[in-house]
Amino acid sequence: LYDWDQFDSDDYCGMLFLSLQDAFTLPGTAEEQAQADMRTFPDPIWRTIYFEEEGDSEGELLLSAQLIRKDQPGQELPPCPSIVPSMRQAYLEIIALGLRDMAPFNFLPLQRPSLQFEVDSAEGREEVRTEASKKPNTSNPNFLERIIMPVMLPENSIYAPPLRIKAVDQRLGGYTTPTVGETTVSLLFKVPWSPQYKPPQMDCFPRADEMAGVAVAEGMDGPPPAEEGTGERG
Repeated sequence: LYDWDQFDSDDYCGMLFLSLQDAFTLPGTAEEQAQADMRTFPDPIWRTIYFEEEGDSEGELLLSAQLIRKDQPGQELPPCPSIVPSMRQAYLEIIALGLRDMAPFNFLPLQRPSLQFEVDSAEGREEVRTEASKKPNTSNPNFLERIIMPVMLPENSIYAPPLRIKAVDQRLGGYTTPTVGETTVSLLFKVPWSPQYKPPQMDCFPRADEMAGVAVAEGMDGPPPAEEGTGERG
């Protein structure tokens, strides 16, 4: 895996080995196998990449491999069909409550923080954001907004892109808007037609120390209800 650079040599990002024993095969002639509909393929698998040995890097590749037995030596196979997944219209509901305990950025406290949500859709990147807030203070701003984001998502949820959440700060009257924090939320469990779908309001996002403390004190089997933070529903 390399990162392309326009004015410099490409940067090496990582690698992996895929055994051909993990490749799949399909019945039929070589031409039929080469032009098979991707919906007949087994789902690809997320595989961990590394620099030199497993565990020395982070990141995954979603891939699979197909072995095609030729009918005769030297046989030329037809071009492979498109593997672009089928898409369908969807609407992502986001409940943006607030941020907590935001640290200074570049040695300066936040001035006008807001949240930005991004999803790479079939028609390009969809992006929405909250209004900037300083209430009750810039380290713990409340947004209290409900946002509906229209997106095009794949019918097979394994290809669903993540929801990227960025905390940005408006400085110098909006002249600069640095990203002061970010995270991602997998949409695999948010897509209603996904086998792994979880209904809305089933996920809680409490702080780890609070979750452990309350669970020990009250003998809870699961996490306590989430406090104010950035939540989302799919």
